[in-house]
Amino acid sequence: FHPESEGMKRTIQPRACATVAILLFFTIGILGPARCDDGERFEKEEVDQEDLENWGKEGTGSNYMQKLVSDLENDVELGSKRLVFFLKSGDDRLVKMRVSDEAKGKQRQFLEANSFPLVLKMLGPHSPVHVKSKAAEAIKLLALQNHAVGQQLGLHSWIPGMYGIRELIIMINDASQAGADKQTMVAGEHALEAVWALVTTSVDNLELAKSEGCIASCVDIIKSRASPRAKMWAAACLKHLVKDYYATPDGSYSSTARRTMDNTRIRVFAVQDTQLIESLRGMVELGRVTEATPRSKWPSHALSDERGSPTIMAWAAAGALGAIGSGEDGSRETLQERGVSAFLCTLSESPDALEAVEAKGALQLLDAECVKQREL
Repeated sequence: FHPESEGMKRTIQPRACATVAILLFFTIGILGPARCDDGERFEKEEVDQEDLENWGKEGTGSNYMQKLVSDLENDVELGSKRLVFFLKSGDDRLVKMRVSDEAKGKQRQFLEANSFPLVLKMLGPHSPVHVKSKAAEAIKLLALQNHAVGQQLGLHSWIPGMYGIRELIIMINDASQAGADKQTMVAGEHALEAVWALVTTSVDNLELAKSEGCIASCVDIIKSRASPRAKMWAAACLKHLVKDYYATPDGSYSSTARRTMDNTRIRVFAVQDTQLIESLRGMVELGRVTEATPRSKWPSHALSDERGSPTIMAWAAAGALGAIGSGEDGSRETLQERGVSAFLCTLSESPDALEAVEAKGALQLLDAECVKQREL
């Protein structure tokens, strides 16, 4: 990992030390997850709509942006709410892979105001947890499909007095502690989604997230009784953190490209973590939707108030399983022996496009074929 320059506040351990720490986590299975009683229902996230709708009707001109930036500087609690409302552009889906043209325009408008550091400072230790939560949500909305923002945040993470990926991972860890309150758990969910958005846009962010213990944090969440939304984004992050990357535009495999990130050892230890694999398989089995499932609970249709619905988890777990079994290291065969392919085959026939696509991608990585029974 990148060595820390003199005077910086963070201490990034060398690559070898970070790798050893990750391997030890899988080996001894250290866990400190938040535990919930069986049958506990995860409440909807509370959203304070105070003046937000009226505020949103004022337009998106320069005066509007000046007011928004002024709020972030002078009333961070109100400003953070208004910023998230502004960036969402009316899209309250729980899982967003792409943003609308309107949302892209709002990303650009906010960034042109040179106010991104204001959002990162909201992650600092001086901020209350609900402000950090809004900051994480804003980072996700700004980084989604925006490589420049992802790279910019990675650079800001190295500036003394600035905050970024490290603080997001601290939020994730806080959410996994026994006795964590709802507000802290919701903040951890937003932090997980922000990290997911960031590691999908920059390999440097992947390296930084790994060095800060993000793999162990995600595994901890997946193996715990955290909310379905937390487990979903933890699995989505894990998919990107354990697969290999190549010198191609999107980092995907190419027989002619040089491998730039080799995560073989991490995958080998991950597949040996029986509790992790069983947890992911359980997420696939429990979360799969059918035609009888209300569309409001399908992951590609669910709104943010479905954070407690188990039907949102399967697609992300499928992606993580595929990534764990993606190398030529025996992991693929181990997963097949544990019957993972059968669950993925069933998921590949899901009526929800997100579930079907992720399951088919995982099956391809596992080199597994689904055999359909002929109708007599």
